[in-house]
Amino acid sequence: MSSCQLSEADAGSSRQLAVGDEVTVRLAENPTTGYRWRFNQTGSGSIELVDDQLEPPASGAPGAGGVRRVRFVARRTGSVQLEAVEQRSWEAAAPHQRRLFSFEVR
Repeated sequence: MSSCQLSEADAGSSRQLAVGDEVTVRLAENPTTGYRWRFNQTGSGSIELVDDQLEPPASGAPGAGGVRRVRFVARRTGSVQLEAVEQRSWEAAAPHQRRLFSFEVR
């Protein structure tokens, strides 16, 4: 079992995974603005969300943004497209930001 760490800089990239491998995605987030990252996946493979946490800002200043850290485990072989969408839950408008990560689970 191996693991990989991804950030905004890795958006648009593709990674190879084996069943049981872990993937951690870290994206800047400031929940005090109402914007929050949500994750959707499509494809013939599957990765399971096993952990979702907000790392507080290093400064500790009120209203400062932190980092959303989500961890997935590869569960089923095939291709997986993981879409990260940042938006406010009460708005139906287009997302504020969107990031796409691709995986091939073998």
